Amino acid sequence: MVDPGGDTLLALLADLAKLLKKHGPETFEALASKLAQPDFAASLSKTLADVAHAHRAAAPVGRSHSEKAALSRYRRELVKSDAPESRLLLSFLDEIFAKRVLPSAKDVNAFVAESKLPMAPVTSRERAIIPLLEALKGLPVETLRKRLESVKRFEDDDRSLRGWSEIILGSSQASRVSPAAAREEPPRYGQRS
Repeated sequence: MVDPGGDTLLALLADLAKLLKKHGPETFEALASKLAQPDFAASLSKTLADVAHAHRAAAPVGRSHSEKAALSRYRRELVKSDAPESRLLLSFLDEIFAKRVLPSAKDVNAFVAESKLPMAPVTSRERAIIPLLEALKGLPVETLRKRLESVKRFEDDDRSLRGWSEIILGSSQASRVSPAAAREEPPRYGQRS
């Protein structure tokens, strides 16, 4: 067991002292007298240790770490599998990892809708990958091949260019200028238009 520094224990006691207003001084005095009893002190010590142990055991692994671990396991299963669709799905998964296909949740949702896959719309691309692959796994091999070939591929530069294009064009749609007006020179400072 790690022994926290004195400052950490003092901070814990300070946090406990902040509860004085909520529970009242009588409760603190009662706790102080109980702590003086050896049986209660031993029982409290065991309870605190059990709570700390339970917290460590129940502490969730970071979401991104657990998703990456699940994807890694899923990829290993595809590698081990001899099923004909496994090779197709493995190649597709590698393209997903590289973000050459379905680079956003919006793209995943569009692909799912176009493919009529039994999947609810997603808000997280990372969390959608395994359910998407599972839904695709249920398709006949030739249908799967055609669906995967139909997915739009992106190069790294294409994705960044596409993103900026959407930002620029999306915000300028309302203030679009005609091509003729765009060729005209803007009025110079001090000139009337």
